[in-house]
Amino acid sequence: MSEEWKHADITSLIGKLAWIIGIICGLIQLIFGIAYGSYTFLGTLYLVPWNIFSAIGGIIIIILSLIVIKPQFSDKCAKKEWDALYDWVLETGKLKISWILIWIVIFLIFGWGYSAGPMIIVFILLYFAGPENSKWAKKK
Repeated sequence: MSEEWKHADITSLIGKLAWIIGIICGLIQLIFGIAYGSYTFLGTLYLVPWNIFSAIGGIIIIILSLIVIKPQFSDKCAKKEWDALYDWVLETGKLKISWILIWIVIFLIFGWGYSAGPMIIVFILLYFAGPENSKWAKKK
């Protein structure tokens, strides 16, 4: 897909930054989980499970950002390889689910929501305002 489309530059920029934003959000979440987890444990002699989940979620977000999002998503957005992103699907019989959507859900479960923000924006721009000649574009 060599043609440029109206939202290609902003989509590429947001996609390039998705893994960095994921790492930053994961670090904030990890630090928050450790800080508040140790504070509640020492101050009140009980442990709040949310803080443990927050710290573990931060670690998971950081790992996924480095291992999955950077090579499979951000690098393709940087090179504007929209076909590669459209073809990145999980095929289960007749049902095709975009891996971008799967990773968004995982980031929403383990993160605080804003870690998935760049992927949500790119997903919406690609699938609903994407290139005219893509197989997902509305036919006029």
